[in-house]
Order: sequence, then C-alpha cells, then structure tokens
Amino acid sequence: MASMASCQKDPDQYPIEPQIYYQSTTPRVMSFEDTAASIRIELKFTDGDGDLALDPTENETSVFFKDSRDTTSAPYTHAFPIPFIPESDRPVNGGLEGGITINLGKQYFSVTDSLHLVLKGDTLQYNIYIQDRAGHKSNLVTTDFIYIQL
Repeated sequence: MASMASCQKDPDQYPIEPQIYYQSTTPRVMSFEDTAASIRIELKFTDGDGDLALDPTENETSVFFKDSRDTTSAPYTHAFPIPFIPESDRPVNGGLEGGITINLGKQYFSVTDSLHLVLKGDTLQYNIYIQDRAGHKSNLVTTDFIYIQL
C-alpha cells in the first residue's frame, strides 16, 4: 500500500521527468515468525509538470519495484498506484514534490528456491522507478539490502 504527501513548487524548478530519491527501508529484516511483519520503504519525488497521482480510482500504477532476485525480462516485479491528489490540492502551473511510503507485507518476500529454503533465509534489494501519466520514467533507485528470515 502506498501513501503520499505533496506540495506545489515553481514550474521551472524541476524537469518534466519525475525524479525519485531513496530515503530508507525499515526494518531491514522480514521475519516470517512475526505475524504482523512488514517493511516500509520511503521515497521522495519531484515532477516538473505535476502529472502524477491523477487517477481518483487509484488503479493506475505509477511506482514500479523490481526484486533483485527476479531474473526474468519483465521490467518490474510489483507495481503500485500513487494515491490520488485532488484537483484542489494540485498546482495550476507548477511541479510536485513529495514523499511516498510503501508498506510491504510478507507476500512480497517469498523464498522459493531450495538452497534458500534450506538456509532458512534470503537477501534482496528492490530497484524502484516511478512513471508519470505522460509516460516519462524517473531515475532508478535501489533500496538497502532486506534480509528474509524463515
């Protein structure tokens, strides 16, 4: 699940391509013994033309995660919407800047290969980018290592 905060900025302050900045991953251990375990990933972003978070149904995915263990050619492993920002909170001719928090439960941290099942753990990182409505992709950021304990 994603949450977001934003504010209006001068339209020339940021490029039209969104930019993201990795802030933190807490905690950095996903323990399957903890029934309520989750990992929180915090990002900051900017977008010069402000065309993020435009879908009031929040079905439009804009945040893309690729698990470092995923060797497929798919561009991402998980995708999430950015929460909708109502028109009344949007800049008229300005860019957006804000924060995104993604909380990931155990379902995002599977261990399926036999070696790591025997070792009762694994390690991964997520590579993350965002994409605005015009199709502009941001830079790619990488989380700290996340340790999975079975």
